[in-house]
Parts: sequence; structure tokens; C-alpha cells
Amino acid sequence: MVKRATPITKKATPKKCLTLLRHGKSSWRDPALNDLDRPLNKRGQRDAPMMAHRLVERGFQPDLLLASTALRARLTVEALTGHIPVDPGLVTFDERIYLATVDDLVELVRTLPEDCRNVLLVGHNPGMTDLANFLVGGTLENIPTCGVFSVELQVPSWGEIDREGAKLVFYDYPKKSSEEKTAGEGGDDMGCLKGKSKTKPKPGAYICEKCDAASKKKDDLCKGKKIKDKEKDKKKK
Repeated sequence: MVKRATPITKKATPKKCLTLLRHGKSSWRDPALNDLDRPLNKRGQRDAPMMAHRLVERGFQPDLLLASTALRARLTVEALTGHIPVDPGLVTFDERIYLATVDDLVELVRTLPEDCRNVLLVGHNPGMTDLANFLVGGTLENIPTCGVFSVELQVPSWGEIDREGAKLVFYDYPKKSSEEKTAGEGGDDMGCLKGKSKTKPKPGAYICEKCDAASKKKDDLCKGKKIKDKEKDKKKK
């Protein structure tokens, strides 16, 4: 009697997740300070623990935390690790993250250890926003300070990550209301992904009446209205 071979079932490879977190709001009180040495201001000191608490509520636990060497990033990490259970040995401060371009950050992501499945990256704009757009093919204008943008890779290896190679899991930021926290998570309807810009939105752009998000495209916002160009209006008159 010929025995049938037992079919080998392949185990699904666990998805890798990358979470981007922009440092907390920093202080400009002392103009003599080197940019690397600027600390968090009161809002940054308030927002960082709040966002850490929100991550804990999601059951978030990274197996690697990479952060910029800038003081504002270090203090943000300090606030995060006071709430999120992270082994100190898994926290690395990397000078390459400070002032990194999207190309620099993509290269960094491609060299992450393959045994790490859930990585938290704490850095700066415009690199963080540019990386978020690169990963999901988005049109984010600005990730606000302490904003969190988490994606799931659609490829099995960090080294294979490329443009639009990830799927949005969630996007959150300090001013996001409780009603909006779950909007757009996990896929198609991403809701407002712009966050509130540090600078005033340019005339001709759209702003969201709900959360002050700004975008060049009205469709990117929950409820957008166009900003009029007062200078052009004056010339017409």
C-alpha cells in the first residue's frame, strides 16, 4: 500500500509593521541654542505622553525603536518609553535620522534587521511626511508634531520595500478627536491625512473645517473649504 505524502502547509510570514512618529513640539525660546539641542516646549511635554498612552491602548509594542539624536527626539522617546514597554537595549539613537531626506530614510528602512517585525521610527519633518507618502502613495502635506503614521509592509522583507509598498494601518495626532481616531484605519478611506501645518496654508489650498488639516486636493479632506487669495482679489478690484 502506497502512503500518500502529507501535504506541507506553508506558514504565513508575519507582516512587518513600520510606525513613524514625529518628535514632540520643540522650544525656540533660546535662539542661541544649536538646533540639535532644542528641548520640548510645554505642548511637546504634554503631547508625547498622551500619544504614548494612545499607542498603549492599541496594544502597540515595538521590538525596535530608532530615533534621531536631536534632543527633542530623545526627550520624545523618553516620554514614550515611560509608558510603552520597550527594553532599553532595543532603543537606538541614530544620527542619520536627523535631517534625513526620504531617500536616506528609505535606505535606512531597507537595512533594518529582518528579525524585527514592529519598528518605531522617531524623526523629523519633512523626511517623516515624505516617507509616509512614499510608503503608501499618499499626498500628506504635513505630519504634525507627535503625529503617528503606522503602516504594514506588503512585502516580506525590509530590503524589498519600495514606493507604495505598504498599507496604512492607522494615523493619529494630538489634535485628532476621539470620533476621528478610527477613521480610515486599515485601508481605503483614509480620511484627513494632512494634519495641521506649522505654517499658514497657501492661498488656493483647501483646509478641513473639522480638524484644520490642509491639502491641495479637496478630496483628501473630510470636509474642505478653499482659501481665497486676497492679493489676487485686490488686483481684480
